[in-house]
Amino acid sequence: MPKKLFAVIFSLFFISLLCPTLTKAGQVVTEDLRNWARDAIAQEKSLGSDLRDDTLAVLYFQNLTGRSELDPWQKGLTVMLISDLAQIKELQVLERVKLQALVEEIGFGTSGQVDKASAPRIGRFVRAQHLMGGEFGQDSSLSLSVASDLLDVPRETVMDRFGSKGMVEELFRIEKELLFGVIDSLGITLSPERKAALQKPLSTDYRALMFFFQAIDCSDRGEYDKAEEYYQKALERDPSLTQATDALQELADLGLIGRKRGNPWRGKSFLKELRERASFTDSLTPVYPVRRTRTPDEIVERERLMDSCPDDPLKSEPGVCGCGVADADTDQDSTLDCNDSCPADALKILPGVCGCGVSDVDTDLDGTPDCIDLCPTDPNKIVPGECGCFDSLCG
Repeated sequence: MPKKLFAVIFSLFFISLLCPTLTKAGQVVTEDLRNWARDAIAQEKSLGSDLRDDTLAVLYFQNLTGRSELDPWQKGLTVMLISDLAQIKELQVLERVKLQALVEEIGFGTSGQVDKASAPRIGRFVRAQHLMGGEFGQDSSLSLSVASDLLDVPRETVMDRFGSKGMVEELFRIEKELLFGVIDSLGITLSPERKAALQKPLSTDYRALMFFFQAIDCSDRGEYDKAEEYYQKALERDPSLTQATDALQELADLGLIGRKRGNPWRGKSFLKELRERASFTDSLTPVYPVRRTRTPDEIVERERLMDSCPDDPLKSEPGVCGCGVADADTDQDSTLDCNDSCPADALKILPGVCGCGVSDVDTDLDGTPDCIDLCPTDPNKIVPGECGCFDSLCG
């Protein structure tokens, strides 16, 4: 090998050792992450108070409803918020798996539930200037109320409080209201295009999301086979849920699934094939097996049993919006009309300050949207006054 070529290869190899590998944030708490958490805890006394303003960590939410079926929301809301907040270039957001590794090492267990008194300490460990957390409860109408605090970690003070209300099936809208609540509290200004991009939900299938959240919790508890099953169920409901696909691939790449068994669906498919090939006669099996055919009455009864919306001729499953309500998306913004307060406005799912069809844009960046700013290009005025816009010294 020529000496020059060898020198180039050696240089590239040396550089690769120095540069960190760019990878997507996964959902598995690896031993490397646990070591990182142990180091962070060991260095607690030497941690300073000088933190970057753009750092944010999102804790898990607490379920106060008494309904265990909503426990997946505790990590689920955090997963969705981190996924959205990570798209904001003005922020450095802590990865969920790092949070999980840290709370486990401190002693909060795999549930990751952190009490309010310990929250600032978590923020200092991860070098975050801001910390977001919250809880959700339920009123007599079964409507959920989600409340969230934004904490200034060095000062240990609450900067702002915001929240949202809605039914269980409105998870998508609730998360977006929390998202834009924290964005506003941090003083981040988004263009209409960036705001519209953030309106896109992780998935519009509620059950797919619940399966996805359950998979993440199983993975945190080391139950990787169960996690695989829940990820697959999520993808059966919504094949476009790419985070579930990535999580499955991560489990496979780490060798955490597929070691003790083969394709988990092979058993079911084998039984299905066997059932369809069965012949209910006393004759020998023909070369080409004859499948059992159902009678018309059996077909009608089978369809009736499989129809979860028997009184709705357009639906056999409730979907996102429920029986009797079409899962329509009029403005094609990936949010169904039943969860979209602005169903004909592709850039909004909430009226905001200006209402549907009107962008909440603030041209002069004075904190007042143009729709209620009579001087939309004058940052020093929102009403003309006696002198008019851009003139504050007349008379």
